[in-house]
Amino acid sequence: MIENYDPHQDPPHDPWYTGAKAHQGSFWFLAVSVARGLSDPDLMIINFLPIYDDRQQVLGVTAASTFLTTFGQFLTRLRIGRNGQVFVIDKEGKLVATSSGEEPFRHSVAATYAETAVQDNKRLAAVDSSNPLTAASAKAVLERVGALDRVVESRQFMFQWEKQAYFLQIVPIRRGNLDWLTVILVPEAHLMARINQGTHSSVLLAILALLGAVVAGAFTARWIVQPIMHLNAAAKGMARGEWNEPVAIDRSDAIGELAASFNDMSRQLKVSFETLEQRVRDRTADLARSNENLAAAKDAAEAANRAKSVFLATMSHELRTPLNAILGFSNLMRRAARARQTSPSAEQREHLDIIHKSGEHLLDLINEVLDLSKIEAGRAIYHPTDCDLHALLRGLRELFGQRASDKRLSLHVQWPPETPRYVRTDEAKLRQVLINLLGNALKFTAQGEVQLVVTREAETKDGTGFCRLRFAVTDTGPGIAPDERAWLFRPFAQTRTGLKTQGGTGLGLAISREYVRLLGGEIDVESELGRGSQFAFELVLELVASDEAPPVVERIIAGLAPDQPRHRVLVVDDQEFNRRLLVQILEPLGFELAEAADGEAALEQWRIWRPDLLWLDLRMPGLDGHAVARRIRAEEPDGRTRLLAVSASAFAEEREQVLASGCDDFLRKPFGANELLEMMGRHLGLQFVYVDEVPQSNAPSSLPTVGPERLLALPELLRRQLHDAALCLDRQSVAELANRIAALDPELGAWLFGEIHEMRFDRLLDFLDGAVCQPVGP
Repeated sequence: MIENYDPHQDPPHDPWYTGAKAHQGSFWFLAVSVARGLSDPDLMIINFLPIYDDRQQVLGVTAASTFLTTFGQFLTRLRIGRNGQVFVIDKEGKLVATSSGEEPFRHSVAATYAETAVQDNKRLAAVDSSNPLTAASAKAVLERVGALDRVVESRQFMFQWEKQAYFLQIVPIRRGNLDWLTVILVPEAHLMARINQGTHSSVLLAILALLGAVVAGAFTARWIVQPIMHLNAAAKGMARGEWNEPVAIDRSDAIGELAASFNDMSRQLKVSFETLEQRVRDRTADLARSNENLAAAKDAAEAANRAKSVFLATMSHELRTPLNAILGFSNLMRRAARARQTSPSAEQREHLDIIHKSGEHLLDLINEVLDLSKIEAGRAIYHPTDCDLHALLRGLRELFGQRASDKRLSLHVQWPPETPRYVRTDEAKLRQVLINLLGNALKFTAQGEVQLVVTREAETKDGTGFCRLRFAVTDTGPGIAPDERAWLFRPFAQTRTGLKTQGGTGLGLAISREYVRLLGGEIDVESELGRGSQFAFELVLELVASDEAPPVVERIIAGLAPDQPRHRVLVVDDQEFNRRLLVQILEPLGFELAEAADGEAALEQWRIWRPDLLWLDLRMPGLDGHAVARRIRAEEPDGRTRLLAVSASAFAEEREQVLASGCDDFLRKPFGANELLEMMGRHLGLQFVYVDEVPQSNAPSSLPTVGPERLLALPELLRRQLHDAALCLDRQSVAELANRIAALDPELGAWLFGEIHEMRFDRLLDFLDGAVCQPVGP
């Protein structure tokens, strides 16, 4: 701002000149003009701009000026509503220009130009404006924003004055050193009136446009839709089979062309439909003939499947029944020989061992053939149960340990600590797969080692509650040639190495693959000739929450515990050797036994004798086991008699049918003595005496605790009866006497049951010979 400025003098050292040079650009000044004389001064704004030569040296300063009253006149012409207003102020709040026509300074006549040029005394503050709206709005701005130099961007707010609302906006103006604020006031009523006026105009135009569109649409629809409705009616008629009614639309536009095309299509469809109808009639006749052939083939396949199931059931019974007797009696003879109850020669002992091992081998072969037949017949079913995986693996190590030792092979069964112990899966099928793979590995490995390694793989999407385990059986055998792997898992297929060993049926791997698939996995093989093979599969198994428990060790039953009732047992089987086997097992334990050779005899014996338990063979001529069970349950609703079924069926799912006929439990042939006795114990509530291990006849471990002095403590009559029964090899009488002795001396009774169970009458007589004639006393 220039003070004491004289426009008639412009020396280079005046403020406007030095200011323009210092800013090196446009420079604004406010000044008082006395162009109209000292008595009529006017406020003006001047813009100075320096001019430079090529060397950026100042040649001079140009100036352009305008009166602010002219700026105010421009603002007055803006017409901001009827009561609107706009004014410009600087950052000190002094008016620059206003649309109200008010001059932005006070007139005062001075004697000299210098006095006149002191414009600060003449500038008018906006809050001191003679226009009430200008003064009120300026005060409102100061109240809202505080210091004006804080306003750096546009701001707006509502402002009330004399019961009327105004829309107020502040807009900064910056040009070089020029820093002004523009204040715009618009009455809210005027603004809304303009908006409402625009809205009314828009609504009116929209209504007029809608009416025009409706009229035009109605006319267009009538012109377009009517022919289309004719086409639609013709199409519906065509759908009803009315092919002979063409569409009559005489037009040359697109609708007419559409009608002509529709008529052509109708004619072509009529021809095609007639042709199709003929083809459908021909095809229907062919399909009927095919259905008849398929029905006949289906009936034949179902009949073949039923015949196969009957064959499997029959063959299972016919093969397993004699095998049960062979294995049972050979085992009894071997135990009698070990107890020196009989005195076979070394050659006869060897023959007994050969008979027993051959019977077990034959049972394995039969089981493999029947298992494959069940798989092919669709009878192999996944039966999940809670499984102690650690116990299963330990059992495999014990099962194959001796075989590996005989071949001088190292056998390793390994699983890491993170392997879960309790899982839910089909334990029988998993065990069979691992037995098949380990058996093959030991069979074909001549030197080195065989390993079964179980590892826990990374968890899958199955998430919490499941785990993925990998089972791998590795050997250092001869390996498998690449050309043999393609048919390795086919039934009865054997490698060249397998043919040389001349052992097995070639069914183990085929059965293993199908069982692994039932368990939810797939078996893979890796092999290298001369270095060995690896069979591996992965299973996703459900985890089972269970308390930690030691592995279950199967205990051997030595006999019945003392003070138990003597139960009656009826053995029902059409094969005499099967009945004899059961009698041989049960008689030494003191049961009252009776036999029946068929169903009718069993019912008659049951009605007269009223046994506590029936061992009931299911497959018998005439009245079979199912019918016997149903009749007994019909005559005895309270179910007092326990019915235990025995069957050599190949199908484990027959258990459901057996239970449905009225039996209480089901035992498959061939069976072990412990398995049979444990089942009886569950249903009759029997208490058994167990021995942890069956010792050899010459084992001295049991002698120190049970000797002649223990026998001498018994009544003399009881000792003589026991001696005579043992001498006559009368196991039933010995068992009855053992029960009586157990009531007097439980430990001695348990020892006697062990001797009877293993038929060690020779050692029993040795003890009795020294004690029978000695009276009790000092």
